[in-house]
Amino acid sequence: VTGTMTLEQTPFCTVEHQLTHRKIKMVGYLCKVSKGRNERNDKARWLRLDRTNSLALSQAMKRVLTRLAEHIR
Repeated sequence: VTGTMTLEQTPFCTVEHQLTHRKIKMVGYLCKVSKGRNERNDKARWLRLDRTNSLALSQAMKRVLTRLAEHIR
């Protein structure tokens, strides 16, 4: 991603998830990007948070997005 990026120092969530053979830990940080675009894939696009419910995402990622929605309210 190009452009100006600001990353908050404190995570908005930590999600732990048990897979069959290992545990994963996802830590969510809020990042604000202005005038950004993806140089590697010009077909990539940003989605509004309320448009992500139709995506095929893992349960762990869905939990991160739920916490993000709660954080930005």
